[in-house]
Amino acid sequence: MQLLEAAFGDSDRVASAERTMQEIEQMNREFSQYYAELQVIAADLYGNPWASRNTLPMRLSEEMKDAFTYSDMPEELPTCVTVCQKRDDRIRQ
Repeated sequence: MQLLEAAFGDSDRVASAERTMQEIEQMNREFSQYYAELQVIAADLYGNPWASRNTLPMRLSEEMKDAFTYSDMPEELPTCVTVCQKRDDRIRQ
C-alpha cells in the first residue's frame, strides 16, 4: 500500500486539500452532501474542524445565503451545521 501511495498518491495532501477547500461549493445539492465533502477535505487538513467552519458560509448556495440575510450564522460548528441543515430542509420543501 505504501508503495502505491508513493508512486501514485498526492505528494502534498495538505496543499491539495487547501486548494480543494477554496473551490468546493454547495451549488444545488443538499447541505448534508456539501458538509460531508467538507469534512473529508478537512480531515486532510490535520482534522481541523475550523477549516470547514471558515469555508462553510462562503460556499453555500445562494438560497442558503439568503436564508441568513436577517440572522447571523452561529459561531460554534455543531450549531452552525444544525441550523444550516434545518434551513436547507425548509428550502427544499
